[in-house]
Order: sequence, then C-alpha cells, then structure tokens
Amino acid sequence: MGGTILLKPGIALLMMITASCDAVPAQNSQANPPPNARGPFAATRIGPPGAPLTPGAHVPMPQGDPQSIVIRLERGGCFGSCPDYSVDITGMGTVSYEGLGSVLVRGKHHYKVGADVVQRLAEQFRRADFWSLRDDYSSQITDQSTYKLVVTIGGQTKAVTDYVGGDVGMPASVTELEKAVDAAAGTARWIDGNEETLPSLRREHWSFHSRDAGETLARAASSAPDSVVNGLLDGRAPIDARPTDVFEGAASPLENACRKARLAIARRLIAAGALDTRADARELALFAAVESAHPAMVAEILRLHPRVNARNREGDTPLLWVEEGGHPFYDDEKSTDTPAVIRQLIAAGANPNATDKDSETVLHKTLDVANAREYIKAGAELEARNKSGETPLLATYGEDIALLLLDSGANPDVRNANGLSFVDIAGERHFDKVLKRLKQP
Repeated sequence: MGGTILLKPGIALLMMITASCDAVPAQNSQANPPPNARGPFAATRIGPPGAPLTPGAHVPMPQGDPQSIVIRLERGGCFGSCPDYSVDITGMGTVSYEGLGSVLVRGKHHYKVGADVVQRLAEQFRRADFWSLRDDYSSQITDQSTYKLVVTIGGQTKAVTDYVGGDVGMPASVTELEKAVDAAAGTARWIDGNEETLPSLRREHWSFHSRDAGETLARAASSAPDSVVNGLLDGRAPIDARPTDVFEGAASPLENACRKARLAIARRLIAAGALDTRADARELALFAAVESAHPAMVAEILRLHPRVNARNREGDTPLLWVEEGGHPFYDDEKSTDTPAVIRQLIAAGANPNATDKDSETVLHKTLDVANAREYIKAGAELEARNKSGETPLLATYGEDIALLLLDSGANPDVRNANGLSFVDIAGERHFDKVLKRLKQP
C-alpha cells in the first residue's frame, strides 16, 4: 500500500510515503541489490559476513497526519564511556531529550525544532524503506552499545534494534538514520557541548547554581569547548562537584581539566578557588596532571607546592601513578613527555624507591625504557624486592628494560620465590638478546 501523509493547512511540503523505486540507495557492507517491487532497501544479509543479500518482503511506510509522527532514538551505555541517552521528536517539532550517562548534560530537556526538520527526517526514513527492515540486527559480541530507532505514524509503530548491526548485515542506511535523528534534534549540545548548549539551558531557566550545574561543569572541564566551560563558570556553577561516573571516577572540575591538560581552564578554576574545596585539592590535581603526561600541566601544579610523596586512595605516590594512571589519548600526542614529567617529580622531591601495596617500586612497574632510565638516574634500587620476592629484573616483561637493568648493574644471578633464576625466566619470556648477552644457549 502507498499513500500520502495528510498535512495540516499551512504546512507546504507533502511527505510521500508511497513505495518508490527511485529512492537513492544507501551504502551497505555489501552492495544493495537494484531497486525492485519489493522495495529499494528490503534486502539484508542474514548470517556471517560474506553471506548473500536476501531480499525481504516490502512493507510500505504507513500514512498518517504529521501530528501522529513520533521518531525516537535510544543510544545505550556500554562497557566504557558510550553516551547513554534517548531523544524523541514529534511531528509538530517538539523534542524531548533525556541524558542518562556519559553525556555532558544529564536529565530531561524539552525544546522545539521546525516542522520542516521533521518533514525532512520522515522523508529520509521513507527513502530508507524503514518499514521493510528487520526488527533486530544484533551481533554476538558483548560490552557494546545498543541503538534503537522507533517510528510511529498514524498509530502504527516500527522499531529497529542495532547492536553492532553492521556485523550481521544491517544496511548502512540505518546508521545514517541514527545520525539524522541526532542532527535533527541537535543532541550534540547535550552530548559533547557546543554553541547551543548554554542558550538552550538558559531558555529553560536551568539553574546555574545547582548541584546539577556543578556536575555538568566537572564533565565540561574534561572535554567540552572552552566557551561552555567558561559560560558555566561565568554563571557561578559550583566548582566542588564530583559526579560519580563508573569509568571516570568522582573527579572535580580541576582534576578533569588537569587530566586533559587544559591549562587555561585549570588556571581559571584555581583562580575561582578550586584549591580551597578540600584539604588535599593540590595533591589530587597533581595526580591528575601526572596522568596527562604534559610537562606544562605538571609544572603548573608543582608551582602550588603539593606534597609530591602523598598517597592516593590506591596507595600510589604521584611517581608510582606515572606507571599506573593510564594516560588518556590526545589529539596532540607530541606534546606529551612522560620522561620529562618524571624528571619534574624527581626534582620536586619524589622518592623513586616508594613502594605500592604490593611492595613494587616504579622500576618493577614500568614498561617503558625511557622511564626506566630516568628512575635509575634518580637512584631507584635495582635489587628491591616486591611481595613476590622479585627484583625489577625478575619482574619485567620488557626485554629492553632487562638489558638496561643489566647494563646498570642489576644482579643476573637472582632467583624468585619459586627458585627460578633470571636465566630461566628470560628463556620463558623469549628474551633472546638477554640470553645472548649472558652467553646462554
């Protein structure tokens, strides 16, 4: 069946919902078959990658008054920091967003877009032959995000679930539809932040003095544009909030700015009194700056005279945290310099022989030769034993680090608690250069 969406007077454009063979086909992981009577996008791949595309039955998009249209996109969380939110767009242009996790702005927010925006979006669904798609495209893997598109027209509803759907034959047009809903609803203002974020919040009389505003500031300090962060600060958002995120921990705005080496933002937060929010604020900022691996960021915090041998909740000092912190990825990787950060900490009085809860020193932990070289220069003990009775030479899985330790005077005759010699361990780890150095077969 085909038909025309009946539009209210005053709406100029008509949305044709007839099955059309002249729709422009979207790209797929395999070429779509040519349009035919079953519909241009009625084909899908069922089975493993490489399986043939099998045409399905064409189901025409239903008719309905524009007021009956509701288009919904859900993006779920994952084992990571995937944005978790939903957005609904009605035929009259009403948008309802709800941010649940790993987004800049959380909670429910309502606003309007033009009816023409909804018309174009509905037309894209028609061109994608949405009603002819399978209901579910779910890959047999774990820990990824589930996306769901739900469209209602004239009382009829169609939902399509996308769980890494490209792996099981989902047409690429579905991904394009997901992106189109985001674009039509302008969700970027809530997810990452842009020039629309603050005006949108002001229009709904959002409180810039609330706890919610403080938590938004903390998230913004990590990755939102400077204009958003500065706007929140101009609005007097609380600077002591610590939103609890499973994968990021409860970090303050200053810590997040330091972790991402946002020097100007960190300076403004410090000027606003961020160091007065708690007694260990300087030390927490130092741990975060160390994690950034940016010497300029570390230098900025060291000028505030934090305790350089303080312990965090994991029991690590800032120098131990160099090896444990897990450095984030940056667009400007060339500006990171971990050996320089190590030299800064050592110069400020950091102890290279401090141990963690397992009695390991930085020399036990490091997987980087350049880092190991700095620790040895600073006087790190070559024969220190951890709880397992291992010296750094016995503990390392890096052959080049083992060679450096040997060159620096580490004892090659040591044995671990099980009586294995370093030679035995070097053989198990295929340290061929080490064995050659020690003249072993």
